[in-house]
Amino acid sequence: MLAEIKRRRFTSDEFLCMGEVGILGPEERVELIDGDIIQMSPIGTRHRDCVMRGTEMFVLALAGRAIVSPQSSVNLNMYS
Repeated sequence: MLAEIKRRRFTSDEFLCMGEVGILGPEERVELIDGDIIQMSPIGTRHRDCVMRGTEMFVLALAGRAIVSPQSSVNLNMYS
């Protein structure tokens, strides 16, 4: 007989609270995706280079019309 596994999704408010009270440390590379806390891999040189080129492209294309903030947090919904 298989045991039933129940999923407990975290909200973005709970996720932020975990960081504020020290459950998740500032050095931890984690993201909240669909209620799950996912450990992210370190940023490599290829990723860094792509982010730098993309940022430059968007800054030039959107100058004066938008603020470009690469790799900042974005709240998509209650669970991400």
